[in-house]
Amino acid sequence: MPRVKVVKPQLELNPAVWNKVSEEPHGGTWSCLLCGARTMVFSSIRKHINYQKHQELENNFLKMQSRVTQFKDTMNTPESHFTGREEENSAGNEVDDPEPGIIKPPNHGPQENTFSDNELDSCASDLDTSSDLSDLNSNDEADGEDFELSAEDLDLMRELGRVGDGDLASTTPRPHVDRSWWPFRTKEYMIASLVIGYAHAILSQSIYDRIRSMFSLVHVILPDWTTNRREKKKHRDLLQMDVNKSYSILGNPTYALSIQKILAQEVGNPLVTRAMDYYPEDARGKNIFKLFQSKKWLEDMDPDSRAPMVRTKNGDFYLFDPVQLPNDSVVVPIFFIKEVRICGQNIAHEIHISEFYCAFPNIAGPDGLMLSQRCQGRLYELGDHMTVIHLLPNPWRNHTKGRMIRHMPITLYCDDTSGNQSKRWNKHVSFYFTLSGLPPNWSNQQYNCHYLTTSNVANAMELAGPIVDEMNQLSTTGAVAWDAGLMEEVLVTSNVLCFLGDSPMHAEATSTPIPTNSLHPFRACDLSSVSVKDKATIDYVCSFTMLDSSGLWVSES
Repeated sequence: MPRVKVVKPQLELNPAVWNKVSEEPHGGTWSCLLCGARTMVFSSIRKHINYQKHQELENNFLKMQSRVTQFKDTMNTPESHFTGREEENSAGNEVDDPEPGIIKPPNHGPQENTFSDNELDSCASDLDTSSDLSDLNSNDEADGEDFELSAEDLDLMRELGRVGDGDLASTTPRPHVDRSWWPFRTKEYMIASLVIGYAHAILSQSIYDRIRSMFSLVHVILPDWTTNRREKKKHRDLLQMDVNKSYSILGNPTYALSIQKILAQEVGNPLVTRAMDYYPEDARGKNIFKLFQSKKWLEDMDPDSRAPMVRTKNGDFYLFDPVQLPNDSVVVPIFFIKEVRICGQNIAHEIHISEFYCAFPNIAGPDGLMLSQRCQGRLYELGDHMTVIHLLPNPWRNHTKGRMIRHMPITLYCDDTSGNQSKRWNKHVSFYFTLSGLPPNWSNQQYNCHYLTTSNVANAMELAGPIVDEMNQLSTTGAVAWDAGLMEEVLVTSNVLCFLGDSPMHAEATSTPIPTNSLHPFRACDLSSVSVKDKATIDYVCSFTMLDSSGLWVSES
């Protein structure tokens, strides 16, 4: 009797359950979206659908489809509409990344259980396979934030996709998206970010899930853990505040934020740039309370560290570039300050910038010969003991490419903190800075004190290495940023106006002994002691304070 070939019925695969990965001979390769298993050939699908766990998940999925269909029919009725409270509490007004709380299906009994992560894991174990995404760790910041969606997220995305594809999208107006919480999508996103990050403590996913369930008791639906991590990555990309890793000269790894990017954010902040001063100010000895009124910024800065340019209606003018006045006389600016005065013996004139008429590249003599050709690219500053040569035109003119320069000196601060009085363990050395151009009532605010780096392994000089490199770049070439006050691109330059720290930090930065243990604590003073015991005597204290035993002032002589 001849054998009869049994013809198997053709498989009809549900596209919501099965995903075709690649086009290959004999049906290609497929993956099951319910079980999360690795890809399989077409001939293995029939075996896979006979597994008990797959059948249970598929039944639960079909039940959910029917519930969503009922929900869509309910929403399409004329009397159904979105209430204002639903729009207010919605954590996912945007379609690209929906969140729980947008759609609330009807309540069902415990017999209609949706599939969970545990069921997915057990199904994957029955198949003796593992997911391609199983190696991804949601607690690792460096994995690109691409995490596998949980079963709950998958349910909600399918619900929204099917509701949005129906008639509801054409009959219901798109809800208004509230941008008042930008860069967060809604206030729920902001609350979730505060819950995770504001405490400056490690928060696990399980603890966050419990906190999230507590908020749900008061009808506040927070975004999922993986959604929060995606939002964090978007914010980091928006701010461009990546942590820079480097190795010190002793081989210790150090991590620091970029001063260049922090300054770019500050000059782009309309609140900060409105209160910022970019030029020193001559207060004429009255009402001095700001750093840009100090003598160091006003007079003692190195010529290469001063504010290099000023802009008027007649063009851009730079330090040490000759300037022609309306009376055809030519002068050389040495300082740009807000209230001009004679700052030194070498300054011969006080000229307001409104009198600047012609910049150096355009100055021509009576014979038509350009001044730039006469000077041959050099300006000689003759002094009593030395001659300083300045390049013409000022190199900053080529660096700016027509942009305005924003000179933003900083006040750098370094200290060690440990949490224990002896500092014998867990000692962290940290660097911070504030903008010297801000008044004290601004720079003393917490949000204007900028963190740079810290380490409990590297010392202060090791941590200062990347900071010095970046400050050298800012002081020589600058960095392009957007100015919120001028509403245009500017070139930001900076240098360290002051370096603050306690005695150990200053001793390490200047390679000098710690004053408390040194018999000769100062390099610019003759204060000394024969022994450590003599430093506790009245004579040493009087020498230190420059007062006699009666409290009267003692002259240096």
